[in-house]
Amino acid sequence: MLSLACVRERGFFQFKMEALLFVQKTTNGLGVKEVKELSEAWHHAARIGTPLNALVTYRPFDPDGTMSPADHVKAYRAFRNRLGIFARRHGFKPTFLWSREVNEDGRGEHLHMLVHVAPRFFEKFEAALNAWFPEPFEIDVRQADRRTTISENGKLRSALGYLAKQSTPQAAWSRGLTRYKGTYPVLGKRSGMTDNLASEAIDAWRTMQHAPPRTITRPTTAARPESRVFL
Repeated sequence: MLSLACVRERGFFQFKMEALLFVQKTTNGLGVKEVKELSEAWHHAARIGTPLNALVTYRPFDPDGTMSPADHVKAYRAFRNRLGIFARRHGFKPTFLWSREVNEDGRGEHLHMLVHVAPRFFEKFEAALNAWFPEPFEIDVRQADRRTTISENGKLRSALGYLAKQSTPQAAWSRGLTRYKGTYPVLGKRSGMTDNLASEAIDAWRTMQHAPPRTITRPTTAARPESRVFL
């Protein structure tokens, strides 16, 4: 429990952040709801003209293994914010989805993201991330697409499936995905997406697609009287 003296020492903003982290729940894997939301977001990104064409993996540099679960939450939030800033500075809307993975022993937690990058800025995007995070294995950027293949055991494989591979057995079965059996609880949300890929945005888009086309009624003008020429 944080004392009043601690609040004064660290400042109110820091106290508020730690309090929010304190009440967050741990999650053991991507559930049916989370995998469904990721899948719908992946497809919706292509429908609105912002396909998720970059697969990004971020492993916060932690050589001594001293990062706490709360530190990971903060690092991932800052990383996603940085990607949003890059997009806005280069004239396209931040559009991405993400999931977190961790080894069975609780080590090696990292973040996977599928990101939309305007094609003309892809090389600049990759170079920027490698410059911002230069430590070994800290960042990995590669191109992604929407291809889906079927494995020998009938499971679907795709960029989306890669993000969802630490799902619960029920979630993997519901989408026919390949699942990695090992997982470990993490603090806070295990997946998410930008607002324009959230379920509310998708519902609003579908409503607009089925709405009758707007008609513009122009005011009628009275007919001009015939001109007469008097001689």
